[in-house]
Amino acid sequence: MPESLLPTQYILLLGASGKIGLEIRKALHALAPGSSIICCSRSPWTGPQYPMEKWIIFDPLSDVWTFAHPIDVVINAIGIIQESKGMTYEKVHVGVTEAILRHRAALGQPRILQVSALGASMAHETDFLRTKGEADALLLHEANVCVLRPSIVCTPDTMLSQKLRQLLKIARFSLGKMLVPSGFPATQIQPILGADVGSAVALAALQPDCPSLIELVGPQRMSFGELIGEMAAAQGRELRLLEVSREIMETFVKHFVGVWFPELINYQQFRLLFVDNVGEVEQTAKLLGRAPLDTLPFWRGEAQPVAEEEQFKEMVKLSIAEK
Repeated sequence: MPESLLPTQYILLLGASGKIGLEIRKALHALAPGSSIICCSRSPWTGPQYPMEKWIIFDPLSDVWTFAHPIDVVINAIGIIQESKGMTYEKVHVGVTEAILRHRAALGQPRILQVSALGASMAHETDFLRTKGEADALLLHEANVCVLRPSIVCTPDTMLSQKLRQLLKIARFSLGKMLVPSGFPATQIQPILGADVGSAVALAALQPDCPSLIELVGPQRMSFGELIGEMAAAQGRELRLLEVSREIMETFVKHFVGVWFPELINYQQFRLLFVDNVGEVEQTAKLLGRAPLDTLPFWRGEAQPVAEEEQFKEMVKLSIAEK
């Protein structure tokens, strides 16, 4: 373990069963094997566990915040990209953060880490990034906190991968042509591997002298158009993007797709397609102690089909059932 790391004993990990939570668990196992991690999930965990982990069913919005030991670090990896009837952006992003601060003294005044999102701002036009920004602002007024804002996180079969594979599949039936809203292909992104995010969170948890706000980005910027081209090439195909009116497609998504088939894309997600998501890589490299890893091999691998037809059918069934 690096000499700069503190001998943390008890870590409370909220959102431990999520994809980012898994990466954080892996990193903590490697960096702080002597720690005890209380992994929180709203449903029973049946997957693999590390020896240092204790899993509990815990809802931070309704359950009692009582644990057997004082907590040294709270890591909040809870977040949603899509709202449901019971889980709104406000409730999940702001509500959970408020609950952590409300119980901080009783927990033993732990260090707090929050996994936010690059571009989070209280003034943002999308509810997703606005509520992320509001939650971050609550924490940044406190001492001994660190808010980490990753760009698009590359984890296996991530939501963006699923949606891009769906678009590529549709393009097969249109002679290699894909209709996209104007402006979308030029949007700049800077994805980062999930493993790098996990390592960054673990290192920030164990180094109280790191900055209170850190942007996490990958090594290369790319446009959505370039990313789609890379994934098409990985499938051995050429693709031509045909831009159509954004206004027409936005109306279609807002009043039809987002209403009846939100699992495909909702209005909030559509609006985020036109927001550049890039940053400076220096902060990420300094925290990791190395350059972040290349993400292009990840996207090429994600281009391969993963039971796409069955996945598509299940998404449609779920959307109809919720109506």
